[in-house]
Amino acid sequence: FIIVEGTATLEKNSKDLKLWATRIAARYMGDEKAEQFGERNSTPEELVVRVTPTKVIFARDLAD
Repeated sequence: FIIVEGTATLEKNSKDLKLWATRIAARYMGDEKAEQFGERNSTPEELVVRVTPTKVIFARDLAD
């Protein structure tokens, strides 16, 4: 798991919205659905959230 603390900025109507929606879709839904998802989720109601981390906590292999 990971916990990220920091300062967040919310960007409405960001020029990067479709780029990030498409990249995230490719990661979780595959390249074949990425463009469709990016188009559908880059509407004016959506936001780009950027976080400047001030503290990061993580752990791995917890189930081992």
